[in-house]
Amino acid sequence: MDYVKNNAWYGGEEIANMPENNLPTDMLEFVNGGTRLKVHATGDMAKYFRDADVTFLKEQLVYLYEFGGIGRPPQVTVSMMNLSQANVNFSGVNEKLRSVQVGFRLLEDNETLEVTVFDYEPTDFLYNTYKDLAAWSGEGEFPMEMHMIRYHFTKVK
Repeated sequence: MDYVKNNAWYGGEEIANMPENNLPTDMLEFVNGGTRLKVHATGDMAKYFRDADVTFLKEQLVYLYEFGGIGRPPQVTVSMMNLSQANVNFSGVNEKLRSVQVGFRLLEDNETLEVTVFDYEPTDFLYNTYKDLAAWSGEGEFPMEMHMIRYHFTKVK
């Protein structure tokens, strides 16, 4: 969140409602052999995630922009998954449901799932940034790719 806030084009109200208010009890549960996602959340991530069918798309390299520095930021491989529905507006007020692509990777501790959200159309935060980037993005591109949001989930035993 710090990286996204620090690199938001407009600042101020653009970053006032970032989806960072989540609870330790918020959980993503994969059922039916990982082909179905059940969302147990009341924090801000509940504004985006919905119960959905999960389909593997491909392995993809993504940049970890938040670990910048001199030269290119590091890259990692994520499993790109299609979720049959999410609220791409990432809002508790505005809802636009559609299928999305989300990146998943298991960190080295084998206990932490990193979830990368870059397929979203925000209305409560980064709205002007999204509007400007969407105007320049081509078909199949994710306007918010450089403003991706990452969540870490710890495995529940």
